[in-house]
Amino acid sequence: ASAGRDLTVQAGRDISVIASQIDAKRDIAMAATENLTISSAADEEHSLSKSKKLTRQEDHVSQIAADLDAGGSVALQAGQNLAVISSRITAGKEAYLVAGENLDILAAQDSDYSLYDKKKKGSFGAKKTKRDEITDVKNISSEITTGGDLLLSSGGDQKYQVAKLESGKDLTIESG
Repeated sequence: ASAGRDLTVQAGRDISVIASQIDAKRDIAMAATENLTISSAADEEHSLSKSKKLTRQEDHVSQIAADLDAGGSVALQAGQNLAVISSRITAGKEAYLVAGENLDILAAQDSDYSLYDKKKKGSFGAKKTKRDEITDVKNISSEITTGGDLLLSSGGDQKYQVAKLESGKDLTIESG
């Protein structure tokens, strides 16, 4: 979604922004009476090839981030829980993330798995096996960047996983 000036979203219950891009020339404001979630989505790719002697398997998961970009300010408010998961929030001015209960800035994972398993008979009936198995998991951080102040406030707990917080002015974290 793109707005020439301001973008305002209000919900009587929940707001979810999943793997979406939202741009506003000026301000972005979202208010939910219950939960507000800004989250990535997993793009998955799987393949399996199997015969009597050879097995090949590939599994890949990549996070597609949600991206909020405002030339002005970003104000996100949840009456209950507010979560940002492997996503980016950028404000030219200030950003306010306020939760009545819990505030979570979390990471989801990219993962790559490959398996190569080959069996063959050697001399005198001996069996030979070659097996390569590789797993790679990487945390994909959430990033909040502001030109002005950054306020993260909650009435309850706050949790941060691999979070990148960058404020042009003051960075304030308040937890009730």
